[in-house]
Amino acid sequence: MIAAAEPFTATLPADPGLLRDFRQRLASWLEAVGVEEERDAILLAVHEAAANGIQNGAKPVTIVGRVEPDYIHIDVTSAGRWGAQVKELSDERGRGLPLMRALLSDVEILSEEERTIVRLRMIRS
Repeated sequence: MIAAAEPFTATLPADPGLLRDFRQRLASWLEAVGVEEERDAILLAVHEAAANGIQNGAKPVTIVGRVEPDYIHIDVTSAGRWGAQVKELSDERGRGLPLMRALLSDVEILSEEERTIVRLRMIRS
């Protein structure tokens, strides 16, 4: 069942107010594909990546997730090159990437000319 699971796809306009509904859709998909233990960590990390994409770009953010027997892969793609910018930590900013890296097995930032892809991967327990 898991190897044949339908991928998750979503496109979010640059509106942080839509993140709550998005998290509910993602949570439903994770439950449908049998993700239990890793669910909350994945939800928080993907939310953070999507929020960063929305905050740093004026275009929609696209999220694509797929399940393999040993891994959950989710790519969050946004306009611009926010991942290439190094920012100092403050009381209000700069904790998203460390948080994602602490929650998941692997986080990769691919900064291209016109977009940034945050590639998230969680090893299944």
